[in-house]
Amino acid sequence: MPLMLFMVVARWAAARAQAGVYHEGVDLLQRRLDLEQTNLCNSPIAPEDTIRPIEEVASLRGEDGWCYFGSTGLWARNCGLSRRSKNMMVFVLTYEVGYIPVLAGPWATEKALFFEDGRRMTLRDHDMPLDDAYCFVNGWYNLPRAQVVKNFTFLEEVSEAACKDLEKKVPNYHSITLSDIYAEAKDCKRSWHTAASRQR
Repeated sequence: MPLMLFMVVARWAAARAQAGVYHEGVDLLQRRLDLEQTNLCNSPIAPEDTIRPIEEVASLRGEDGWCYFGSTGLWARNCGLSRRSKNMMVFVLTYEVGYIPVLAGPWATEKALFFEDGRRMTLRDHDMPLDDAYCFVNGWYNLPRAQVVKNFTFLEEVSEAACKDLEKKVPNYHSITLSDIYAEAKDCKRSWHTAASRQR
């Protein structure tokens, strides 16, 4: 399941919270907190697994990759917990408030991105702006958000189709490692901040 589909969910949660529409499921919030108190999806990972292909690690460890790499941060752990419980609200409640400063803080000025095909998008996330770009070019912001958040089967079906598409487009799709993901995120941040500093 592509991480960026989960970012669509996170952005949806932040927009709701920003508008003052917090999730009414207090029981779900307590359930999430209860899950976080357990050691589920929070075990230490073997250092060598960060440079092994993620698919190989998941097969070797006999565990969902999101859950196995959960100790790297809530972005992975609560995704793993959501997948275990087949309930995206575990993940939504992680970001419902946390994304407000990212998307609505004083530094969240609007920037426009222009694509070669003539499309244009506006973003305000200056920390990981390529999250938005990735979701935009893949058409994931056009998905029915309520379905993505509340219908886990629908999310799995969309994710499966997205993975098959990415498998054709990304040359090293089956050999991507956790270290690769971190390196790419670092490069993306550096490129964005370099480009932004040139515009000042």
